[in-house]
Amino acid sequence: MTRQQGYLGARLIGPVIAMLCCVPVEGQSSAVFLQLTNTTLSGSNHFPPGISKDGAKVAFLSRTNLSALNPLGDLALYVMNADGTGVVRIASTYTFGANSEVRPSFTLDATKIAFDARPPGSTRFGVFVANSDGTAITQVSPGTRNAGSVSMSSDGSTVVYAAWPDFFGTKQLYAVNSDGTGERLLVEGNDFFTLSSSSISGNGSRMTFPFLGTLLMPPTPGPLTWKVGVINTDRSSFITIDPNLGGVAVFLPAISDNGAKVAFSAFTSPARLYVANADGSNLGVLITGHDPAQGGVSLTADGSRVVYGLGGNVFTARTDASGVQQVTNNPGFLSYAPKINGAGTAIVFISNANLTGQNPDGNDEVFLATVEPRLLFPLKGTRPGSNENLSADSAPITSVFDHSMRADGQYRIYEPKDGQVVAYTDENAVKRQRPANFWQDCYKGDQDFVINGMYVGAVPRPDRPKYLCYDGHPGIDYRAVIDEKSDLGTEVYSTASGTIRYPRQMVGFSDKADVYNTFHVLELVPDGLTDYRIYYLHLSTHPSCIGALRKSGCLNHSPEPIPNPAAGCPTVLPVPEGDRVSAGCLIARSGRAGTQDPHLHFEVHKIVPLAQLPPGMRALVQCRHDPTNTKGCVPVDPYGWQPLSGVGRDPYEEITRFGNNFVANVRLWSP
Repeated sequence: MTRQQGYLGARLIGPVIAMLCCVPVEGQSSAVFLQLTNTTLSGSNHFPPGISKDGAKVAFLSRTNLSALNPLGDLALYVMNADGTGVVRIASTYTFGANSEVRPSFTLDATKIAFDARPPGSTRFGVFVANSDGTAITQVSPGTRNAGSVSMSSDGSTVVYAAWPDFFGTKQLYAVNSDGTGERLLVEGNDFFTLSSSSISGNGSRMTFPFLGTLLMPPTPGPLTWKVGVINTDRSSFITIDPNLGGVAVFLPAISDNGAKVAFSAFTSPARLYVANADGSNLGVLITGHDPAQGGVSLTADGSRVVYGLGGNVFTARTDASGVQQVTNNPGFLSYAPKINGAGTAIVFISNANLTGQNPDGNDEVFLATVEPRLLFPLKGTRPGSNENLSADSAPITSVFDHSMRADGQYRIYEPKDGQVVAYTDENAVKRQRPANFWQDCYKGDQDFVINGMYVGAVPRPDRPKYLCYDGHPGIDYRAVIDEKSDLGTEVYSTASGTIRYPRQMVGFSDKADVYNTFHVLELVPDGLTDYRIYYLHLSTHPSCIGALRKSGCLNHSPEPIPNPAAGCPTVLPVPEGDRVSAGCLIARSGRAGTQDPHLHFEVHKIVPLAQLPPGMRALVQCRHDPTNTKGCVPVDPYGWQPLSGVGRDPYEEITRFGNNFVANVRLWSP
């Protein structure tokens, strides 16, 4: 590490690149499209849109006369709710410039917006912050220089922008507090066309930008090649990421809200989409053939997924190269300039395709795609420290979700009454005589039960027959192991970014509070899946407590430190209540409490209005932490309903049906 004029730890990363070709395709997403504009003007009349991290609001520049707010057809800045309502025109007397860098920037809660424009009576463009309803417009850049390419941190604390005194000449990047105070110069370049765009992390501490050749500040020697810079806004660290592109331009880099990931495009032939950690490590080509001219890239808040354009369509890809998902499929048309919200569940973009049946004239319109969220698999292996690369379809299952939970016309969620279990494949097992000291209610005797080519059941032992299920089982059991020497359990990972909770009781298990309790039940409230809750059962709270639910000292144990956790991940186990975690973080270890064979019980609840559920079911599934007493927490199968026969309705639909409403099981796993 070297200290360079106040920039601590300036580093150059590159040109070592891992070519991550051949990313597996997940397939077509089940996106739902909403057309936000409808213009009779032909050609490109809308410019790259922005979306708030919470997905609540959308902003874009347009020449259309939305809600009769722009009768003269000027280039206007609009803000609207993500459902298309509440259209507001911002700064109606200001002049806006039309270029690929103009993309309004919101705070996380969408209450404020940052943009660049030329105010009335001025010859220079400036950077402004306003309320999302158009009030309280404040200029945060001096009026003595042109300013643009704005990006505001989602916590609303910091705005970064590019500035230049003349059209040609040096260009600077500044950071300033969102009230206009505390401006500081971060970067100065000697080529006007560099520093053309920037992206800032959610807390305003780190930003990324493209540049060509050398920088005047911080001093950066080097050949005339395009690179990406990552700098702390307090100037404590500056890193250069060099993909060794020569004179090939880098376009619109993005940084994730947690400041951990960077993604950018390059005009190579064919074009490439790069990803790297923000410290410059793990630089690699994620996608080849991506078209940077389709509007650059955008990252989810945790950096786990990136959205981009390719071949006239919008795609998302996991930044760990584990899968690609196609959002639009419109041959012969163009969908471009996508921007994704923090949870990865909403994408705003421009398209001339007729995605909703409301664009038959083929004009460029602004669309919102709501993308079905996906869950990562919670285990990487079945043994402590293993890395078997397990997936939802390869992990050993010892008990399936029971799609048949009804007996004698009564709704008996969690109550094994109907004498059979139906798996998501439509296979089933019938209840047999329960042997002594064998607490499984439903099993196959000596018959094998296979799902996806994997044997389902307990580890075969002479004193235990193979079994499928618990009758009425509301989740999935996966095999886990406790290492007898180290007393460590199998690692359990967060399936989504979200907030950790420790419920005192599992819904529906009140009669087993000594088994399913605070010590080994973990709840995840996932971002983007606001109507779902995820539960992990039979967990250890600490290695010294594994297998001893009432062991002295377990209540006030010392946390287990996790060495060198990844960005956005906890530093100790168990994860404290209220802590936020990123998808894929280590959050727990398997334990023995409440189980004969160590396993992870994984359970997903769908939150639905109680009024939409059968009356006999409501008391059984009422959410315990709902002060309104109007919500039901209904267990659902993350595998959905995938009958081997290809026919047959999910029996769970009839169990949960009331009138025209029922709770559908949909596959939630990400490949």
